[in-house]
Amino acid sequence: MKISSGKTRFVIVARGRAYKYGKTRLIRSALRVPFLVLSKRLRLRFLERYGKTYFRAMMSSIFAGLIANRIEYSYWQRSRDKRVVPTTKMLFCGFVIIQEEATPVTEIDLEVAKPFGTFEIPDAGKAHQFGRHSGTIKLVDYGETPTCRILEKTA
Repeated sequence: MKISSGKTRFVIVARGRAYKYGKTRLIRSALRVPFLVLSKRLRLRFLERYGKTYFRAMMSSIFAGLIANRIEYSYWQRSRDKRVVPTTKMLFCGFVIIQEEATPVTEIDLEVAKPFGTFEIPDAGKAHQFGRHSGTIKLVDYGETPTCRILEKTA
């Protein structure tokens, strides 16, 4: 069993499956408020990334893990893209998704294989976002809307 944690999700890999639990970031979002009030640059970046209104942006920030899980599951259900690791189930409205297991790859493996050819996906450039599944290197972390849009355009 392997356990890891990222910005928005907590992952447990066991018995041939990866169980991704969406984090809620209530404390982080609350601590962010004073900086958003004081810095126009941070405020604009925050609104650009998470939503056009403060309420929507704050909710998107708090529930970023749940949103990432829902995006991954819905992308897999729509596309069945062979370049990504299958996400087979979604539980509790997206707080948990179950993905098939992929073995870790190194940066060197990624450079040699170039799983997406000549184009790059902005949010998926690191080896920890990829894994070897069914003999090929595939994207494991595709829970961002821009990533899915690029995948759809290049399918």
